[in-house]
Amino acid sequence: MFTFRKISHEEFNQKAGHEIGGFKVYDIGAGEEKYALFFGQLRRVFGEPNDISEDWETMYRYLIEAEDEQGNKFYLEAYHGPRGASIGYPIHGVNKELYEQAKKELIALIEAQIPADYVWESVYEDIPSRVTYIVKDGQIKVEDEILDFES
Repeated sequence: MFTFRKISHEEFNQKAGHEIGGFKVYDIGAGEEKYALFFGQLRRVFGEPNDISEDWETMYRYLIEAEDEQGNKFYLEAYHGPRGASIGYPIHGVNKELYEQAKKELIALIEAQIPADYVWESVYEDIPSRVTYIVKDGQIKVEDEILDFES
């Protein structure tokens, strides 16, 4: 069993190492509603993200320390990347089984939450489109609009 807390950039950089691998939380095609819900649930657990962007592919990033019952510490990040909601952790010189367990418990903790209310607008430049997540009273609404960058 792990406990989790959000940590600073400085703390993360000192302790996590530099080579972080990312693992998507949901299969491709999970949908924007699922990503909006997960971000709201993350906000409920950890508050505002360490990093936030209007770029859909780098929307948010949370730096997280997980501590097991023996006092061992593990460093993860929860973020929205090009493949949607993801969890990352160091990929070299670590006990992958323990990190996988921490990742699973972190996802379970997040998904058990009622999402925090928020509105966030981002731009997905590959299409290009504007994607707006609106979460209010546990209800999720996603608005998207195709943009014309040439005009």
